[in-house]
Amino acid sequence: MDLLTDLIDITWLGSTTLQPQYISLKFKVAEWLENGILPQNFTVTGHSLGGFLAAGLVAEPMFTNHISHAYLYNAPGVGGYTGPSAAAYAILDFLGVASTYDQSKISNIEAATGTSPISGLGFDAAPPIDVIIEDQMASDISNPPGARNHSQQVLTDALAVYSAYSQLAPNLNQEQLDKLIDAFGSTKDIGGSNGKTLESAIDALRVILLNPENGKIALSENQKTETGNRDKFYENLYGLQNSDQFKDSADKVQLTLLSDLSPGAIISKIESNDQGGLATRFALLALNPFVLEGEKIDYGAFNTNGELDLFSPDSGTGTLTSSYLVDRMTMLIRKNWFNSEDKNPLDSSVTFSSSNHSYQNINDSLESGADIAKFDTLIAVGRHGASDVRQSRDNDLTILF
Repeated sequence: MDLLTDLIDITWLGSTTLQPQYISLKFKVAEWLENGILPQNFTVTGHSLGGFLAAGLVAEPMFTNHISHAYLYNAPGVGGYTGPSAAAYAILDFLGVASTYDQSKISNIEAATGTSPISGLGFDAAPPIDVIIEDQMASDISNPPGARNHSQQVLTDALAVYSAYSQLAPNLNQEQLDKLIDAFGSTKDIGGSNGKTLESAIDALRVILLNPENGKIALSENQKTETGNRDKFYENLYGLQNSDQFKDSADKVQLTLLSDLSPGAIISKIESNDQGGLATRFALLALNPFVLEGEKIDYGAFNTNGELDLFSPDSGTGTLTSSYLVDRMTMLIRKNWFNSEDKNPLDSSVTFSSSNHSYQNINDSLESGADIAKFDTLIAVGRHGASDVRQSRDNDLTILF
């Protein structure tokens, strides 16, 4: 019977007015207030149906002076999905007489990735606060919860990562947080970045603040936050948030999204010899979608042998050439675009064949083009200037230094 009334009241009517569960809840809350079980001012929260009921309490005149705020998670809206009730609500809403909700008291939090038919019902009780989650319908999710993208568990995990970044850089607004998390994975990536979105976001901060690999920018597999393991996920997340490095840096850093910078602005930061330049070059090498700067942020551990220093042709010192950094920046911008636009970076129509690819070492003194002319693609690896590679026909040439 409850399921039937839920289907009618939520899906068709979009109202708590006649819903038995809500009526029972309303009288119980009134009783708790009268008996002193509840304080005179309290908050309400709920996921899915619970959020729908919480929104109904906010609209009750008897609770106006008691409910300070309501937090809704993936909750259906008001007005129903189809039928005359939705049409009537739309007309009343247009006339400004439909809603009795004080929207300033409601945080309407919704998973923004994929589809969720329940939170998409009706008209939002308050403007939605979108949160990027890992798409549970994607093929790289091995054991998705039954509710898929509507799951409270999935939304909770995403909010935990949002919280870490918000604590570290509270100046970031919701739109920036969404763009930041979105840049860590693509729902269409057959390489599996969707299922690693939250783990990658955690590890990006762990590398900078905790340096678990003793100066190595890229984590080995056994140091990465394991995908599909929530215990390990929260172990690493809490280990990060409880660390002295995190606490000392919280609200004392500047986190800049690379997507908020023009290529020219990124190049200017790259070429700088100050800490900002060091931080930007680290971001490019780590392929992070952000630059993190702060008094307590020390990139020296990653630069013991000049790995982050600009190459000087005059002195021969440093490692990173301008051309390499520009290429790296271009690649990172493209990577972030693939992720934020949920594109597949791998062209599925391309098939590899060893018969038309040749991998050669330039140091093998490959002087004439005779040996490479028969290949469609040549990929040569070696030191810059080590030898002279010439092509004898219009084949593709890729040289990696």
